[in-house]
Amino acid sequence: MLADVIEDENRVYGDGVNIAARIESLAEGGGICISGSAYEQVEHKLPLNYEDMGNHKVKNVLRPIHVYKVLEDPLQLSEN
Repeated sequence: MLADVIEDENRVYGDGVNIAARIESLAEGGGICISGSAYEQVEHKLPLNYEDMGNHKVKNVLRPIHVYKVLEDPLQLSEN
């Protein structure tokens, strides 16, 4: 999901910031989650594996956001 991020002096706001904060809250401590649109951009370009976490309805966002967890061990899924 792409959304606006607005910088005004020392403040950053907009739908993109809200969405990023909501996705961050879905990640485990020290973990990384990304949106479906970010996943589509990097899935074959980075030597990482991902876990599909499905769609999530989050506060102040109209449509559900598709979320992927970035796996810590790059080989975690490929060994199974």
